[in-house]
This record gives sequence, structure tokens and C-alpha cells, in this order.
Amino acid sequence: MLADQARLRARHLAGRLQARRALRSTRTLLSIWLLVLSGAAYVESEALAQTKESAEQVKYREAAQAHFAKRCKEDAGERIYRAVERVEGFLLSNPQPKLSEADIRDQYWKGNLYGFFLYPPAELSAYLFALDGNGIPTTLAGPAYLFVEVSNGDGTFNRYRKDLSTKAEMSFENVSDSRSRYAVSREDFSTAEDRRFWVAGGRLRVVELKSGEVLGERIGYVFERGFGSTHAARRPWLFAQRNACPPLTPNESFSYGAIDRQFVEKVLKLTKESGHAR
Repeated sequence: MLADQARLRARHLAGRLQARRALRSTRTLLSIWLLVLSGAAYVESEALAQTKESAEQVKYREAAQAHFAKRCKEDAGERIYRAVERVEGFLLSNPQPKLSEADIRDQYWKGNLYGFFLYPPAELSAYLFALDGNGIPTTLAGPAYLFVEVSNGDGTFNRYRKDLSTKAEMSFENVSDSRSRYAVSREDFSTAEDRRFWVAGGRLRVVELKSGEVLGERIGYVFERGFGSTHAARRPWLFAQRNACPPLTPNESFSYGAIDRQFVEKVLKLTKESGHAR
């Protein structure tokens, strides 16, 4: 009799425990389901927001790409109107200033951003030193301009040359009389509409100083496809050099310094004696 009562009590307790487990499982499943439903609702609302945002971004991106393509088709390229032989050097009208990190991230920085120089002296050395196969200035003998002059704005000029004593550095002298018959200038060629789409245009122009005649010009554009993103220390205008017309191919030091010289040489042709073999 006692054994039967014990068995009944055990079954009753087991039933109650099983019921509690079932209830607990039901509550857990219900909680999970509610979380799933609320999560799905959140994801759906986020997806709708993302869809709306993406639609706006896609519209802007497509407009920017179309604008860049239009600029490349209608304006970009090299134009040589008259080449000149036996040129030893020239006046560099407006050397590029050093860009700060803020400038490289500035959508509206006012300057020529097509093939710009991270290290401005490279703009001069690219003209005064022979170039290797990668377009990098080298100390080896080879063709180069004998001098480049830069105005100080007070009627005097700094005349830069390759330092023949070291063959690895530049030297300059301050002079009051310029020897240059020609000038090379870099200038911003962007419109407000260009910069609104993170497109920057630059013009390299060669002129005869006495007559003001334009001998040649190169117009190029770069397009910042990341639209100014600085994620992971990204540098917008530096990345934009990868999307350029005419195309820019960086050398081993990720510099485009030879790009300008290669065009200038097509207009201001070096003398046969140019270079620093002596």
C-alpha cells in the first residue's frame, strides 16, 4: 500500500516537472519567436531605410560617373599646337604647393589634382634629372633640362639645376635676369559642378613668354569614386589618381612626377646636348 502511494506521488511529481519543463520550453520558444519577429521587423525597417538611402546614392553615383565620362570625352587629352626644338630650360610659373592631409581630403581644394605631387621638390627634380624606366629621377647620366626657373614675385628668380658636384641633389642661384623663353604652368581646371561630384580637372600649359602663344596643353581629370570616404585612413584625392583620364600609371614610388615632363618634352624638345653626362 505504501509502495503504491509512493509510486503515485513520484508519477505526480514527474508530471508536474514535465509540465513545468514544457511550459518553460514554450515560454523560451515564444520569447525566441518574439525576438525573431521583432528582429525581422527591425531588419525590414532598416532594409527599407537602406533601400531609400541606396537609391539616392545610386542616383548620385550614376550622375557623377556620367559627368566624369562626359568630361573625359569632351575635354581631356593632349593638344600640341607648335613644338620648339633645342630648349635648355623654362620658367615654372606656379609650382605646386605642398598638400596637407586636410587638402588631400578637401572636396573643394583649389589646385591641380591631376597627377599631383606628394613631395613638391619632385616636380623640379623630374625635369632636371634623367629618368629611369619607371619615370623616377635617377643620378645616372641622361637627357634632362639644364635649368628650371621659379619666380620669387619680386623681380628675381631662383634658377634650379642639378648639382653636378653631388649628382644627387639640386642647387639654385638667385638671379635678376631670367633666361627662360617659355613657361610651364599647372592650374586647376575644375568647375563647381565637377567638384560637387568629386571630379577634379587640371591643366598643364606651355606658352611662349614673349608672344603669349599657347604651344601646347594637357587637360586631365580624376574621379574620387569613394566620394571622400576616409575609412581605414583612406586619402581621397590620392585614391582618385587611379580613376583618371588620360590614365595615370604610378611608378614604384606611387608618384606621377614624370607625367608632366613627358608632355612638356613633346612641346619643348630637349637639345641633343641636354643632360649631365659631363
